[in-house]
Amino acid sequence: MSKAAWALTVSVIFNIALFLGLPFRVPAAWQHLLSVVALCSLAFACCGFLIAHIEELQRWRRRADRSSNKVMILTFVFLLCGALGVGMFLLSKRLESTSDESTVTTLENVDFRIKNWVTAFPDFFAGGRIEEEHRSDMYFAYHLIFADGYGVAVSRNKDKWNRFITLAAGINLGENPLTDYNNLSDEKKNLLIRDLGVEISKAGLACNTSDPSKRIIVGKDIPIDNTLTDVAFYDRVRQIHSGVRLIMGTIDKLLAEAMLPSSTPDRGASPR
Repeated sequence: MSKAAWALTVSVIFNIALFLGLPFRVPAAWQHLLSVVALCSLAFACCGFLIAHIEELQRWRRRADRSSNKVMILTFVFLLCGALGVGMFLLSKRLESTSDESTVTTLENVDFRIKNWVTAFPDFFAGGRIEEEHRSDMYFAYHLIFADGYGVAVSRNKDKWNRFITLAAGINLGENPLTDYNNLSDEKKNLLIRDLGVEISKAGLACNTSDPSKRIIVGKDIPIDNTLTDVAFYDRVRQIHSGVRLIMGTIDKLLAEAMLPSSTPDRGASPR
């Protein structure tokens, strides 16, 4: 078999393989390989075309009868293989682009993607559970409850903030901590609020701490764009949960310190 025939055979095999594989959904991991195969098909077709021309032109010049159309047939066959190779390469790039687009979070697919991520929440956080709330003013509303009982709400509003996913967690002081806080003097309350604000700022949390006796909300708005992935989503949920634990631990610590008797005794008025 001549070199041209070998090149033609390999090119045809590659194109048949591409035709058989492209009608099905190609996994993203195979997209690069598909492009390489298409380029190989094009390369073999071009090589076969050149080799065939060289071989056939040599034979054509040696023959007295120059009416042979074999060169034209080979030219057509190899050009066809080359065109198929180019077409397969462009189509593989299109499939690769489509695959990339399907992995990007948009306003159109965010509800579906969030639902999938929420459903998988117990698999990533042992002991976690999910509660769904149906509200007319929201596209969706879920409560992701961790094993320690603290929960993070995940929602998307239908108002002007519909381009964001809202993560929020509410904190209420228990009966005993609330009683201890209310029994503090105004001065100690202000000191506790100040120290709590410092710790929250260090942690980079956004929440209201002007009055710990009321409900404290820890929240974060996540833009719906190509940065919103499953990893980023779970990471933000984990941050909110860690923030809640930090705030509760800090309040307990500051309350315990505030309840201690003052180390500086009240000397009162000293007689002259």
